[in-house]
Amino acid sequence: MSICPTCKGTGEQSVTAQIMQPDGTFKEEPPVQITCVFCDGKGEVTKDKLKFIEHYNSIWCKCGNPSGETDFYNDNEHDEIKKHHWRCQDCGKVVQIG
Repeated sequence: MSICPTCKGTGEQSVTAQIMQPDGTFKEEPPVQITCVFCDGKGEVTKDKLKFIEHYNSIWCKCGNPSGETDFYNDNEHDEIKKHHWRCQDCGKVVQIG
């Protein structure tokens, strides 16, 4: 077993939401603590789960999408993710799934 990299062994993770306002701007809500979805609150994960988490973390945009432009992929249109999603045009990584 390994310490869960998501919650760093605490069994909890912080989730932050942004709500689109009528004028098109986003308002960030205060963070909420939830039971870690990767380790189910245990603080540890198996080696297989650790590999999954590392891959999951690698697919997400970290560049901040400076252009604001994205490409949409419908269900089953992209070989990496079968669910419909949006990818950053700057780095090609995922910005939203579903």
